[in-house]
Amino acid sequence: MPVYRFKIAAGWDVASGSLTNIELIKPTGSKYFYPPDVFPGYDDGQENVRGDQMVSFNGFPSVPWRFMILYKPQWYYLYNNINGGSLSGKVTINTLTNINSATPVYTRLNAIMDLPKLSGTQRNFSNIGPYTVTMRGLTTPS
Repeated sequence: MPVYRFKIAAGWDVASGSLTNIELIKPTGSKYFYPPDVFPGYDDGQENVRGDQMVSFNGFPSVPWRFMILYKPQWYYLYNNINGGSLSGKVTINTLTNINSATPVYTRLNAIMDLPKLSGTQRNFSNIGPYTVTMRGLTTPS
């Protein structure tokens, strides 16, 4: 049974009911995904100090999904099944957007999921870790 409500699907504007909890995904010949750690959490974008000295944000927000351990078939699942054979792809996610609250806030968002290249990761014969997937360009689905 999933512990958290981190969900994902390939493509943008996927309905909430069609998202799959990451903890329920088990690639062939592998194990179920562990839930990601989103610390430090939701990032509002590039800080910009305005002329009135107040801070606003430029660009798009992002959120990291850090997996303490990721098995190679899981990486290939994200690469092939979610990103369509690419290091980046359009996804719809359900993710924590406020980790500083007593009550967790999960939000359904469109994002670009970026997978770091395997050549730059810490890995051994069966797993990769820790491994951070960046969900960037967060926008509200239509």
